[in-house]
Amino acid sequence: MALQSGTDNDEQSGDHGPGLLRRALDAADFAGEFLLEASRHLKSHKGRPAKICALVRFMLLRARVRATERNALDLINRVHILSTHLSQTHDPPPHDLLTLDLTSRNTHRKKVCWNGKIESDIVGREAEVQKLLARLTLQYGDQGALRLRIVCVVAEESIGKTALVRSVYNRPELDHSFQCRVWVHLPDKVNLKDLLVKILKQTPVPEPKDLEHKRDKYVKEMLHKSLMELRYLIVFDNLREAKVMDDLMTLLADSRNGSRVIVTTRDPKIPSIIDPWASRLELRQLDAEQSELLLKECGSISEDPGLKASILSKCSGSPPRILLLGRLMMASGDSSPVTDRLADNPALHDIMSLSYDKLPYLLKPCLLYLCIFPKDPDISTRRLFRLWQAEGLVPVLEFTAMECFEELVGRNFVHVVRRRKRSEEPKSCRVPSFLHDFLCEMATRLGLLQIHSDTKGTNHGEESKLVNGCLWIVKQKSAETGKNWHGNIQRQHLRSYVTFKTQKEGTRSREVEELLRPLISKGTCGLLRVLDLEGTYRPLLPDELGNVLLNLRYLGLRWMVLDSIPESVGNMSRLETLDLKHSNVRKLPSSIWKMKSLQHLYMNEVCFDKSKGGSLTNLQTL
Repeated sequence: MALQSGTDNDEQSGDHGPGLLRRALDAADFAGEFLLEASRHLKSHKGRPAKICALVRFMLLRARVRATERNALDLINRVHILSTHLSQTHDPPPHDLLTLDLTSRNTHRKKVCWNGKIESDIVGREAEVQKLLARLTLQYGDQGALRLRIVCVVAEESIGKTALVRSVYNRPELDHSFQCRVWVHLPDKVNLKDLLVKILKQTPVPEPKDLEHKRDKYVKEMLHKSLMELRYLIVFDNLREAKVMDDLMTLLADSRNGSRVIVTTRDPKIPSIIDPWASRLELRQLDAEQSELLLKECGSISEDPGLKASILSKCSGSPPRILLLGRLMMASGDSSPVTDRLADNPALHDIMSLSYDKLPYLLKPCLLYLCIFPKDPDISTRRLFRLWQAEGLVPVLEFTAMECFEELVGRNFVHVVRRRKRSEEPKSCRVPSFLHDFLCEMATRLGLLQIHSDTKGTNHGEESKLVNGCLWIVKQKSAETGKNWHGNIQRQHLRSYVTFKTQKEGTRSREVEELLRPLISKGTCGLLRVLDLEGTYRPLLPDELGNVLLNLRYLGLRWMVLDSIPESVGNMSRLETLDLKHSNVRKLPSSIWKMKSLQHLYMNEVCFDKSKGGSLTNLQTL
């Protein structure tokens, strides 16, 4: 089913999409539970009582299958109604959405793909790049330039402020200018202590244990002391309130060694408020020559005078709009239906919506999945590809994760940040902030995403009801800490659990234990497909982990400082990816040879025990 926009009251409005999606997810849960119990029954080798118990659970599920037959027939009937509705309102009629999508994808795949460029390869802003570089670097003999300076990059809309600053921030010529570079994306609501911790974690000074739980005064003193010894470049991206900088400027040390601070903001009043002597770089829309130069990045469409004029007239010199619309035109091949759906001066949101609507059906879930990652930080393509596969978003037989990724990059939905040195393949990527907001809004509207927060006054019952039909649950950290947010979730409906921790040292993480303990004790986590704990500090993994998570496809234990993994991991017969890289695990259990579905194994300095023999016949990545 296409992931299109829908309303919450789909029953009354006739838009059956979200309602059908929830029913389909419930059906998938039930089918997975049924097959899991059948598998347990067939594999039961613990004597007659255990076999009888397994058989009883299996027969109870069979009874539930018969009892829910009416719901299944209703689901099929509603799918038929929706299909008939789509065939009457779409041109061409989607008789077979999968076949149609594959055909269209093969037709345009070579037109829109990654051209090998990365985010820092700025086109059309070369003059602004040089101005910003000049304000960061020191000129010989200029003693006044040694004091701490603030450079403000200002633009009232999304026209490439962050991209411009990143292109300079990553320049190799700055390696010798600054001993420390820090990038902080400021959320809508800023917590000062969280912000200071983020800065400290990017400095080269030794990081104390349990930094998040230190007193505010200690963190402030430590930051000031650390910066006194460094020539630093700090970027504060997306500053909304001048007061935030007022609080920070009292902590940022000025050792008169040439340190710099860059601020990006939409508010033109902020630079003069935070520092009357701040250097100001105001970005404006691209002129006609710069716009044409940028449009050439979209390929041959820039060679068609009529098409070029049509695109540039609707984009008004906005780089994101030019690239999104230009790549969309390139992919569609026929510009008239596309341009007819846009006003004379469309907003960026309108072009994003149109680009999303025109995206092939198989690519929409892959794109929406990107909203679960935190806004702004780099995303590892290795991690993204394996998660796509484990979630079932990339049908391996139809196309690869790399093909899917390259098309999303080719359509300017994703930016490549770094390439691998040897293969030149993309190593990390990023979703632009404005697009990340759009994807979160779209996924939430579809009932795929739910944002959890630690804030007070939450209606827990309402949250649990919503999670029941939700694919992705994202926790947002608030100023309050120490709360058990798992209590608000119906754990038995969890399909995936992915963390984005960045801690290096500290006390043992209890969050994972709080999640897994009740799941394993009750045996209610059989539907879990993804357990990605990358970066979580030394959680205690239960010995029974592999005996319960029989449906797991992805187990991510990278950067976790674990000394060993449970022997029962070998019982995960469906596990496709096991990531142990940068951990303290030095020996794999002999049960590893039973994992016949294992395709990707990441590790370093790990020994195999082949005393029991066996082979990993499906292994693709080692």
